[in-house]
Amino acid sequence: MHDNVTTIRQTIQISAKPIDVYNALTDPEQHAAFTEARVTGQPTIGNTFTWLNGYAFGVYLDLEEGKRIVQEWQTEKWPTGSPPSILELVFNETSNGTEVTLVQSRVPAEYAEQLTEGWMDFYWRPLQHYFDKKRSGQ
Repeated sequence: MHDNVTTIRQTIQISAKPIDVYNALTDPEQHAAFTEARVTGQPTIGNTFTWLNGYAFGVYLDLEEGKRIVQEWQTEKWPTGSPPSILELVFNETSNGTEVTLVQSRVPAEYAEQLTEGWMDFYWRPLQHYFDKKRSGQ
């Protein structure tokens, strides 16, 4: 039994429409463009995916276009025998774009700090930069 788990919660503001944020995270080509890493897997419930050159991988559990993504999600560094985490991303439109709420449960406690920072460094900052560049026409 793996009792030493935790939940990561983050709320991020991205200056883009919810459907655009959703598409950037689910479309392999857009996802690869903002993370600058290989991404595989089509966004269909039951399909597998890999992110960040295979570092993160899992299965799509639920998809509501422009509103919500739920995945079984883990990394290649997950402790042996640990179940995947459950990652839920919810997109809510705001006057400034989209509020993204991340809830990632069943995270091995020893990786929580690293993952919390990783979401900011490898996802939220690059995603905002991606949309800033698109807006400025670069």
